[in-house]
Amino acid sequence: MLQDRNAGLVKQVLASLPVRTIQRLTQTYLTLSLADIARAAGLAGPAEAEAVILRMVARRQVFARINDRDGMVTFMQDPQQYNSAAMARKIDGAIKQCMSLSSQVQAVQDSLLLDKSYLNKVVMRERGSGGLGGLGSAVDADLVFGA
Repeated sequence: MLQDRNAGLVKQVLASLPVRTIQRLTQTYLTLSLADIARAAGLAGPAEAEAVILRMVARRQVFARINDRDGMVTFMQDPQQYNSAAMARKIDGAIKQCMSLSSQVQAVQDSLLLDKSYLNKVVMRERGSGGLGGLGSAVDADLVFGA
């Protein structure tokens, strides 16, 4: 993980696990205790579960109400109706942004596939792991990639 320089990505994934778990719980339960949510999401306790849920509500990731008296969380449906012109524009903008990001990712991927130094690194890594279909060191990067 550190060698591949993916530590930041791993930290992001680990931080998002409780959020994703709570989102899944909203699809199964209408009401659940903070203690049960904490247990299911792997959180330290009800106080941490409450903090995560409040953050999620503020970000509109879930719609919920917390009863402070008994520690119960009631999950609700998204109040947005998605039937206005403003919402259609917002959705259209999000789709355009996704398409733009997809094009940017594709451009980076295409440039990597044409980058000789990157391809040499891939071949060397595959050689070290016995990759390249068992050809190992018999295959030269220049032969594989026509350089």
